[in-house]
Amino acid sequence: MTHLLSGHQPARVVLLEISSSKFTSQLASMVCNALENILCIGANMAGPSRIPLFGMYLLSSYPEVILPLTCTKGNFVRLHAAIDDIRNFFAESLENHHSTDVKPCIAEGVSEACAQFRRYTNNLSQ
Repeated sequence: MTHLLSGHQPARVVLLEISSSKFTSQLASMVCNALENILCIGANMAGPSRIPLFGMYLLSSYPEVILPLTCTKGNFVRLHAAIDDIRNFFAESLENHHSTDVKPCIAEGVSEACAQFRRYTNNLSQ
């Protein structure tokens, strides 16, 4: 696993910023469908993984971890469950939607994703 982390394919983290007034239910559906399609291919493709680690955060007023860094290869059930969680979150929250200033939240999300990656790599080296 350490070889994958130091190889050509880095870990991927998606930060979904949902506090914008432009984030509609139609856009949420398209994002979920696209993630589902990409992760289905990534989890089931033969050969070396193109997406060795994947994580997802929702950014509204604070970063919320939906899926911590997870191996994608052969793990579509867990990835699909995370996408279903996002769909449910969108269905519930877009009705009560209000715009907030997310610039600090984006920085927090990136910082948290980097810290999570450091913890993951430290656990692998132990």
